[in-house]
Amino acid sequence: DRQKRVREQDILKQVFELLKAPFNKETPMELLLDKKWAPFRSICRLSYRMIKVSQQSYRKNQEYIAKTWFSFMQSQIGYDILAEDTITALLNNNRKLLEKHINASEIDTFVQLVRKNKEGRYLSYLSDLCVCKGVAIASTQEL
Repeated sequence: DRQKRVREQDILKQVFELLKAPFNKETPMELLLDKKWAPFRSICRLSYRMIKVSQQSYRKNQEYIAKTWFSFMQSQIGYDILAEDTITALLNNNRKLLEKHINASEIDTFVQLVRKNKEGRYLSYLSDLCVCKGVAIASTQEL
């Protein structure tokens, strides 16, 4: 019931607007990696945590987030604000969303993160995009 209200009262939309607000051509996402931006990075992390909880086991919010905000979340991958965690939680074991929203650019993003950061969690995220409930998604694995 709370998850329904979060979407219907536009709380999810407001959280995404908060995540989007400070960034433009003059203020690139890369600033989040600067220590001076640590407080805002914390706000972003908390926002993504809230988004992750709001979609957990609630299909309508999963579909709303994927349809409306998926590309935006992708643009925030790699800045240590939990965008990757939220995307993989959103798509985890949801074959319909995986097949609809994962293409070569998403796979390439995670491959680049694995190469750049050499962190196991990015490899885990990548594997989550290629398997659903233990069954391989051939179209994704071929990418």
